[in-house]
Amino acid sequence: MRWVRDRVVSVRPAQNSVELASGGRMEYDQLIIAAGIEQRWNAIPGLQEAAGGASLVSNYTLDLAEAASTGLRELESGTVVFTQAAEPASCAGVAQKPLYLACDRWRERGVLDRIRVVFVTPEPAPFHIDAVASELRRTLDAYGVETFYAATIAEVRPHASELDVVVDGQTTTIGYDLLHASPPQMPAEWIAESDLHGDDGFVDVDRETLRHRRWDDVWALGDAASLTRIRSGGAIRAQAKIVADGLTRPRRRGQYDGYSETPFTVTRRTAVFAEFDRRGRLRPSIPWWRTLYRERRFTYFLDRWVLPWVYWNLILKGRA
Repeated sequence: MRWVRDRVVSVRPAQNSVELASGGRMEYDQLIIAAGIEQRWNAIPGLQEAAGGASLVSNYTLDLAEAASTGLRELESGTVVFTQAAEPASCAGVAQKPLYLACDRWRERGVLDRIRVVFVTPEPAPFHIDAVASELRRTLDAYGVETFYAATIAEVRPHASELDVVVDGQTTTIGYDLLHASPPQMPAEWIAESDLHGDDGFVDVDRETLRHRRWDDVWALGDAASLTRIRSGGAIRAQAKIVADGLTRPRRRGQYDGYSETPFTVTRRTAVFAEFDRRGRLRPSIPWWRTLYRERRFTYFLDRWVLPWVYWNLILKGRA
C-alpha cells in the first residue's frame, strides 16, 4: 500500500486514471471514491465573513469546533442561534448535538432562563422519521428552544450580529451573541467534471452494490455517493463491507439496504439513537427492541463508550 498525500482534481474513467493537484497522474484497476462532501461557506451572503469573527462557531471545522466548546461553555446570557444545513449535507442533524449539550449545561448552571436559544432548520421537523422527531421535539420543548422549521438563512450580517431567516416567504431578523452555523454543502466539482455524477451531482452508483452504473471498475461510498438523501457517518461500516465484498468476493453479492444511524446526545447522560434504512423505516440493531430510538441512558452508554471501542478495535481492522 502507498499513501499519496495529494488532492484529486479529475478522474478519467475511460483511461482508468486520476489527475492530482500536484500535476501527477495515477492509473488504477479499481477506483473507490470516498471523497466526502465539500463545504460552501460563501453560498450564504455574509456567512464566510462571519466565520472569520469571534461570534461564529461551528462543528464543521476543527478551529471553529474548538471555539464552539469554549464559547458555549462560557456563555452566561444572550441569544444563541443554531443552524442546520440543508440536504445534501454531511450528517446535517449533527448540528443539534451541541445545542442539546449546551442547553443541558446551561440548565445545570442555572443560566438557561437567561439565554434565548434559537434553532433554524430547512427541514419540516427535527428528524425525517416521525417517532424520532417526537423524541427530539420533546427535548427542544423541555429546553425552551425557539424553533424555525422549513426555514432558510437568507443573509448573515456579522457587523450587526444578525441574520435573516425566511419561512413561507416571511423574513425574520434575529440578532445573536453567538451563531453556531452549519455551512451549505455540495458534491465536489471534479465529480461532475469527470462524468461520474448522477442527477444529484454525486457519484452515480447502484444503491445496493455501490458500483458505478456506467463504469464497472469505479465504486463509491459515504457522502460522495448517490445513495440516499440523508447522509450519516453511521452508514460507513455497512457500505464499506459491501464494497470490500464486491472487490474480493463478488459471488457473495451482498446488497446495501440503506442502513444508517444518527445518535443525538440530548443530555450528558442520555441519547436518542436513530437507526433507519433508505426508506425512512426504523432499523434497530436489536430487532425486537422497536423503541430503541427513545431517549435512554443505555444508548448514551453505547454511543459514548461501546461504539468508539468497536470503531477503533473492530471496524478499522476489518473485523466488524
